[in-house]
Amino acid sequence: MFHQERDFRALIFSSKKLTSIEAVILLLEDQPSLGKSKRITVPTENESVEGCRVTYFSRNCFIRTFDPAKKKEFEDRKKRGIPFEYEVYVFVDRRSSPPLVLVGIPFADMAREFFGRIHDRRDDSFEYHRPRIQELVASLSAPASTLIKLRTVGLNWLIAGDAGRSDQITLRGSNVLQSDAFTRVTHAMEGLNFVIRKMQVRYDDKAGHERLKFAFDRFGNFSIWVTDEGANLPALFDVMDRLKKKKLVARESKFPVKNRTEDVSFPSENKEDTLQ
Repeated sequence: MFHQERDFRALIFSSKKLTSIEAVILLLEDQPSLGKSKRITVPTENESVEGCRVTYFSRNCFIRTFDPAKKKEFEDRKKRGIPFEYEVYVFVDRRSSPPLVLVGIPFADMAREFFGRIHDRRDDSFEYHRPRIQELVASLSAPASTLIKLRTVGLNWLIAGDAGRSDQITLRGSNVLQSDAFTRVTHAMEGLNFVIRKMQVRYDDKAGHERLKFAFDRFGNFSIWVTDEGANLPALFDVMDRLKKKKLVARESKFPVKNRTEDVSFPSENKEDTLQ
């Protein structure tokens, strides 16, 4: 199943043993009896970046539908043990050592299973790469930010409330971190205990045209708007390269995928992502 334009959930990671798409696909394979995986190459502008769409088989249905007939069809298929097929993205950027790997899935509900399969089969050199969200906000909100081409169009905070509850504030705009609204909100929250939970970003080309639209949370989960049958996805490698040069990327082994309840809980013990 593939849709030309839609949000894909994604992770970025590296490993000394994952130097090719074939090596990544091996992590995704389960039982050969489920079916033969199909692979469609995705053209890239850089010869050091390789990409493809590949079939992922699962016995679970992650497709949501309000059509009673479709619901029954999916339920019957699951009862009969017929696997569901999903098209996922795999990209490998060999410009860094070890190479960076980007994997993307079409349904958020697949995250625990799909990303969990990769996590369970990782080696000792395996690391997730995530933007340092608080430091990035500080850099992009500076009057003379050197991270040109990146525009924050959405920013979400969690604020600690009474009885362990959390409230949320979201700002949206063409360049949130350079806006008067951002200044007013941050001043209003002085003295409160809050975390920056999620950023929505636009990455533009030299002419100011949008190359990539994506979001990421404080754990390192990406949500990317896919266009051109995935040809826009390698631009995320360019973004990560820019952030790495500014030391705005963290590398860690902790599994980044969280439940909804974990995502909205207030991590007062996480001093790196907490503002006082």
